[in-house]
Amino acid sequence: MRRLQGAWYLVTGAWALLHRPSFEAVTGPKREYWLVQATAGLTMAIGAVLVLPSPEPMAGRRARLLSLLSALAFAGVELRHGLPGRIRAVYLLDALGELAFAGSALLTGSRRRGGAARAS
Repeated sequence: MRRLQGAWYLVTGAWALLHRPSFEAVTGPKREYWLVQATAGLTMAIGAVLVLPSPEPMAGRRARLLSLLSALAFAGVELRHGLPGRIRAVYLLDALGELAFAGSALLTGSRRRGGAARAS
């Protein structure tokens, strides 16, 4: 699931950078597009780390931690601003996906601590 999350981050980050009109058609107009560009770049950086294999146990743990924390950060912002309606409802759909990514990272980590799963 971590690689799926990474691919999602790469695609959505690239979308924001490469096609502003369609990005804003879905997510709403943005006054400070440089913030979108900064967020998109960081999102793509996280995505790149998540799609890479992590053969070493410590690298796998760090990738799972990055997966968990980035998903919680995105979900937190989207829920905080999406539930009161300050941003478009499409962000609430993304928040659900982010919570699924976070749950997967937690479950994968707990299975690995119990010794039931293979290395990433």
